[in-house]
Amino acid sequence: MIFCTSSVVSAVAAKSATKTIPIVFANGSDPVKYGLVESLNRPGGNMTGVTFYNSGLGPKRIELLRQLVPSAAAIGLLVNPNNPNAEDDGDEITQAGRTSASASRSSTPAATARSTRCSPISGTAASTP
Repeated sequence: MIFCTSSVVSAVAAKSATKTIPIVFANGSDPVKYGLVESLNRPGGNMTGVTFYNSGLGPKRIELLRQLVPSAAAIGLLVNPNNPNAEDDGDEITQAGRTSASASRSSTPAATARSTRCSPISGTAASTP
């Protein structure tokens, strides 16, 4: 039996290595999205596990933060660019920020949402309005 308890990367690697040895995973990713299992109800194959599904909580956290600090003009998000979830999570959270910023503009004119992607090697950034 193989246990994969870090990121989705180890579970994907284990799945590609064997189709017969049972694999148990525990991570914060959507296992269906990353092809680890066929569905949450019936995983199928040689993989099963637990997901904390942290990815779906990002937009809710932005909404809660906007309620707690409605005057916030900017909200920062730090992500590990090597994490397979980073891009999708960042996009979902940025969209949630845009939505909540639009809703709060009447009470907070300075509220804006934009995405800044930084390269960990060169340190340059590209902004998306």
